[in-house]
Amino acid sequence: MFKSNNERGVNRAEAARILAEKEGAAMLPLFLETGRSDGIGDEFRSTLADLTAKMRDDATTKELVKLVGKGDESKQEFVLRALAGYGEPAYVKALVKQLNADAKKVLSKSVEAKDDAKRSLAIQMVSSLVDSGDASVLKELQGLLDSTKDAVFLGSVLDGIGKLRKGDAAWMTTLQGYATDKRAELRNAAIGQLGQQKDPKFLPIFVAALDHAEWSTRLQALAALVELRSPEATGAIIARIDKEFGWTLSRFADALFSLTGKPFRTGSSAWQNWWAKEGGTFKPISLSELAKLEAEEEMRRLKQTSRASFFGIRIISHRVIFIIDVSGSMAWE
Repeated sequence: MFKSNNERGVNRAEAARILAEKEGAAMLPLFLETGRSDGIGDEFRSTLADLTAKMRDDATTKELVKLVGKGDESKQEFVLRALAGYGEPAYVKALVKQLNADAKKVLSKSVEAKDDAKRSLAIQMVSSLVDSGDASVLKELQGLLDSTKDAVFLGSVLDGIGKLRKGDAAWMTTLQGYATDKRAELRNAAIGQLGQQKDPKFLPIFVAALDHAEWSTRLQALAALVELRSPEATGAIIARIDKEFGWTLSRFADALFSLTGKPFRTGSSAWQNWWAKEGGTFKPISLSELAKLEAEEEMRRLKQTSRASFFGIRIISHRVIFIIDVSGSMAWE
């Protein structure tokens, strides 16, 4: 099963985990060879890299270091992931050089589909640099914030800096500044990082962002407010819901349901009337209560009919694009 190219990647990955448990480090040469082969799929390749990182011995580490920067993006990403936790200065220096030479060129704009593998590799480089624990890379990561416009990559860089500067009050102050930056990519990533702190003191920043003209910023602020799970956050979302429409309105409705468990969905008047009566004593529901209500809500949703649907999937957006894949791979069992 492990060796079969006709087997599904998820099954090959499970076979690899069983072999690693039974055979241990004896599997490293095969994992290394297979992980850098063509056409094995991302899930299987990632599993092999993670298993290699856990069992890695000195000989395998030396072999992996020799392979840094060689092969296509997926093979390079496998090597970096398999070297998780490795932080020799020469390795860190080589990674920084490669990131500056390659990633900045690709990520100077929002990444297109053809460059997604390059973005994924750049994100893995950032993760590897952070895992090295070498604080000297902070300057390099900071420089990337000014040279990239790709939102996903920016998020990974901010997350990396945050891990290296954990508990650093100055970094929190810097993030607050980024949260109002004119660049949507940096602004949204910063709001996301602040949201992960779950700190009520950032509430005013999220509330202000909830009124931003850019819809992606509003949704990032919405997610941050949900993380706070506070009455103040709930009230701020209710105050905004009558200004949204289509898909974003549905996201706001989902957020309010997750905080209150109330079935008002997109009815802004119902939310505002309820808040006027209950807001003074309201406390968000517990996560266990939410799980129960979500199950009940899903059953109700499945019984509903919608005027617009696609193979039973309800359409809630006002603007929709259907992409039909007619390639040969769609015929695979």
